[in-house]
Amino acid sequence: MSVQPVRLSQTAWKGATYKKAWALLTSDGVTPRNLSGYTAQFTVINPHTGATLLDISTTSGEVTLSNGMVNVVLSGPTTTGFTWTGGFYKLFLTDPQGSTDLVLCGPFKIRKL
Repeated sequence: MSVQPVRLSQTAWKGATYKKAWALLTSDGVTPRNLSGYTAQFTVINPHTGATLLDISTTSGEVTLSNGMVNVVLSGPTTTGFTWTGGFYKLFLTDPQGSTDLVLCGPFKIRKL
């Protein structure tokens, strides 16, 4: 796929469901990218220590792919359990041939309601 990653800040509210969806389009900017056979991984790391704070994927079920859309959902109980307040996230997509691209990244903050 070979794309330039987009940098976006994300905020999740502790105790609330975090739902985000991003459209991935072909080079024409209109047509949804065919994500059949792709997998995705969404990780949040501590930028100071490199420790993994969150690691979810299409395998775990919290990341889904359909019709050019990447969806990430973290339940309220999951966000309640976060003991950290921020990190740096990365969203990777892997195509059926095994090529992996970083498509999104940026600060990820946890805020109290």
